[in-house]
Amino acid sequence: MRFIAKIQDAEILEPLIPTVKQNLTYKHQYVKKYAALCIFHIHRNFGSHLLPDGPELMENLIVAPETDMAARRNAFLMLCNEAEDLAIEFLVNNMEEIGKFGDGFCLQVLELTRKVCRKDPSQKSRFIRCVFMMLQSNSAAVSYEAAWTLVS
Repeated sequence: MRFIAKIQDAEILEPLIPTVKQNLTYKHQYVKKYAALCIFHIHRNFGSHLLPDGPELMENLIVAPETDMAARRNAFLMLCNEAEDLAIEFLVNNMEEIGKFGDGFCLQVLELTRKVCRKDPSQKSRFIRCVFMMLQSNSAAVSYEAAWTLVS
């Protein structure tokens, strides 16, 4: 999966895409994590040409209850960069559960918050509750980033 993510030739990647999609449901966490990252890189490099359903695949991966933290973070990373509206929709619908998704996911949520609020300051009210919840995190890194996000 890590090697496939680095391939820059569409002709080589095209026959591998069904296998990458299949690995999103693989039982080992390591494979799922890199399959999500691989889909992100393919979608970023080739857009909707090779992987038109990339954002929907990542949205399904995030919502799945058996998804591990690293795969969920990688899927959210893809949504933040490729389908921001889906990422915001997921965040709004799952605001109370964000702390359960792990520190890496929380840091990605804070990055999305800063990005959206810089583009459109009127969106601040949507994210303020989430940022305040992250201030209470047990992780020093998440608390620090939440404070920095609140200040900025």
